[in-house]
Amino acid sequence: MNNEIAEQTGFIGTTLEAKTKEAAISALAGLFLENGFVKDSYPGAVLAREQTFPTGLPTETFGVAIPHTDSVHVIRPGVAIGVLKEPIEFGMMGYPGEAVQVKLLFMLAIKDSNMQIQLLQDLVGLFSEAPLMNQLIVCTESERIVELVQSYLQELKEAINS
Repeated sequence: MNNEIAEQTGFIGTTLEAKTKEAAISALAGLFLENGFVKDSYPGAVLAREQTFPTGLPTETFGVAIPHTDSVHVIRPGVAIGVLKEPIEFGMMGYPGEAVQVKLLFMLAIKDSNMQIQLLQDLVGLFSEAPLMNQLIVCTESERIVELVQSYLQELKEAINS
């Protein structure tokens, strides 16, 4: 993640006790709303997009999902990270008829398409870091969730720039 993206993107982390993808998406979208990242239209737009274009991804460690929607619903960029207490079912990205048991959500609120592409690439790299992923799913403190992700992204930026 380049410096500009890191500086412009706000991060929010939380644990979730959601039983459905709709509840998990609504909870994270609510955090974005409360913190001024998105417009009132954002939660519904994310839910609608998830129905048509599911974002669940199987990884080496466990399933993740990256719910997001169009930039028209975004006020300022952010990433909301939700650690689920129990896995919930999401449709698999690229295979809508398939399901993924998701333990970790990365909800995106991004205005710039180039920033979104870069952030998605960085997150895919994070998903391949099994030790980090395993640390994330046992986090119970919001600050620690954000700290782990930001630390990884900072190390990635430094490695790219060196």
